[in-house]
Amino acid sequence: MKTKTYRTLAVGVTGGIGSGKSEVCRIFEELGARAFSADDLALDIMETNTDAKKSLVRAFGENIYTAEGKLDRARLAEIIFHVAALRRKANAIVHPYVLRRMREVIQQERSLRLNGILVFEAALIYESGADALLDYVIVVDGDKQTRLRRVMQRDGTSQEEVLLRMKAQLPEAQKVRKADFVINNNGDFQSLKTSVEFFYKLFMKIISSTDNGQPP
Repeated sequence: MKTKTYRTLAVGVTGGIGSGKSEVCRIFEELGARAFSADDLALDIMETNTDAKKSLVRAFGENIYTAEGKLDRARLAEIIFHVAALRRKANAIVHPYVLRRMREVIQQERSLRLNGILVFEAALIYESGADALLDYVIVVDGDKQTRLRRVMQRDGTSQEEVLLRMKAQLPEAQKVRKADFVINNNGDFQSLKTSVEFFYKLFMKIISSTDNGQPP
């Protein structure tokens, strides 16, 4: 276990598409954690950060934004989804801004010296290097067929499309090997909730047992 010097824990939640990481974060939030979505942070950056917008337009053209300045997410996805080099280019532009925003949130919370848990949902925690900012990373895991079924039902998409999206992500086995903790989400909602409650209590226990040697 890592030695803690802060009483605000920053926890990452990641996993492959259809694993249930969003549901895990919602349960954490209901229990009292503060939850943030890396996708939401990225969208806000791509729509409000002038430098990021300029870089994206140079890389992918002006038509990835609407006349009102909103990101055309479908258009950008169409450009980068099937071409790994373009996907890496988009990530290289956006990820540094997201990491900076995450760091700011963590520092702000810790400056308040409050007991609590910050939960960051991000599909690309390891790929982006965000794990370096976090105290712990939870990987939400599930068997491939279960994940396929969930995404097809949720998005109304084909099996082939979901498999392509899975292929674009870091293999689940690699994430599990890197994880501090793993939640296996192959069962029902109550089983998932019980697992999240266990980790919430564990993190709160870690916080309560942390030495009060916070930064001055």
